[in-house]
Amino acid sequence: MVHILKSRTLDRRTHLKVMNALVLFYCSKVWASCSKLNIDKLQSVQNFACMIVSGIQKYDHVIPELKCLKWLPVSSQLYY
Repeated sequence: MVHILKSRTLDRRTHLKVMNALVLFYCSKVWASCSKLNIDKLQSVQNFACMIVSGIQKYDHVIPELKCLKWLPVSSQLYY
C-alpha cells in the first residue's frame, strides 16, 4: 500500500482523499480507546501520511504541513 501511495501517478488531491479515508477516519474509529503508546504510533502514521501528501522530505518539520492540511493531532482527533 505504501508503494501505491508514494507513486507519482496520483495527484495531491487524490493523495489527500486516500489519506483522509484510510489514516484519519478509519484509524480514529478503530483506535479511539487505545493506549498512549498506540496513539504515538498512530501519530507517526499520520506524520508519514502528511509527508506523502505534502511531498516533504524525511527530516523536514511536519507540524506546519499538518496545520496547512488542517489535520488535528491524533490525540485531539480521537478526543473530538
